[in-house]
Amino acid sequence: MASYFVCNTIFSGIMAIADDTNYYNIRKKCEGSLCYDFSNMEIFLNQKSVRDALGVWNINFASYSSTAYQAMLVDWIRNLKVGILALLEDGIKLLV
Repeated sequence: MASYFVCNTIFSGIMAIADDTNYYNIRKKCEGSLCYDFSNMEIFLNQKSVRDALGVWNINFASYSSTAYQAMLVDWIRNLKVGILALLEDGIKLLV
């Protein structure tokens, strides 16, 4: 958790200087609350066929969830790449 606070402090300092720069694409200005228009992704991921393929059925995708964000803070700086192969080997479907 300490690494998160250090990185977040540095990132916040940079973004304070960069003003409304989009941190997903620094060539663009930040537009909207998340600095990016996620509407196409939401439309795609909320299609019944996609939800069925991912095995989430009645769960709708949301671009931002404060509950999920808070739960994942402890994994913010952790390398989770090593666990992807194990998930796939166990037959768990995922979208990367």
